[in-house]
Amino acid sequence: MKTLLTYLFIASLCIPLYSCASYNLSYVKSAEIKPKPNKLYILVTDSIPSERYGINTSGSQNDFMVNLSKNISICLTQNGIKNRLKVHSEIYTLENDDDISLKIKNYEPDAVMNVKREQSLLLSGKYGTGYNGGIYTITITAMGDKKPYWKAIVETINEYYSSDAESTDLAKQVIDKLKADGII
Repeated sequence: MKTLLTYLFIASLCIPLYSCASYNLSYVKSAEIKPKPNKLYILVTDSIPSERYGINTSGSQNDFMVNLSKNISICLTQNGIKNRLKVHSEIYTLENDDDISLKIKNYEPDAVMNVKREQSLLLSGKYGTGYNGGIYTITITAMGDKKPYWKAIVETINEYYSSDAESTDLAKQVIDKLKADGII
């Protein structure tokens, strides 16, 4: 009986490890000094189709990216930075680059933050194969510039299981790094 209770206890400790998303963050900052933006346009772009090779990815990856972006927007607002969030799918829209550029121009931001899924990770497991991870970039580019002056790379695994609390925590980490780098 004691052995059974020991196994059950160990198993209960392992369950949270399998039900949480895993993140890896890295950052790149330009040596060029830019003024701190008071107003940001946050553009969330996804150029990877929702279904590839017959495996549906639309739920977890798009939800993760949008939740992360919404939480970054909330954190920016809490830090006194006005912002507007636009989710744009390059695949499933009739809007072209000119339409997006006009929306950004009309908002008159100091800089543009682009959140983009760069790659989906195909993972195999006990229940089959599917896209359940990805690499995302968050870049900030001053208006009128073409080259970003700040970039975060977010690598995820098991994002299907990520909660809003986890994307909130990740957004806070991004904001903390922006503050530490003197960007905001």
